[in-house]
Amino acid sequence: SYACLMEVVNKYLQNFFLKDNATYLQGHLLHFKHLTCYHDPELGSHLHDVGFQPELYAIPWFLTIFTHILRID
Repeated sequence: SYACLMEVVNKYLQNFFLKDNATYLQGHLLHFKHLTCYHDPELGSHLHDVGFQPELYAIPWFLTIFTHILRID
């Protein structure tokens, strides 16, 4: 699981954990919002209508991507 996590970080999140990465992070959050709207238009529309921006939920999802899926052992 650690090797999988490292591959994801190296491929998709390489600049995600840097200091002063607001521009980089905002770009990814916008991309995530577009993907949400594309794959689930009803959910994307609802999140937009209630003003629930990806900054409120996506970052914790990104940071804990493997914590509830793969067992430690």
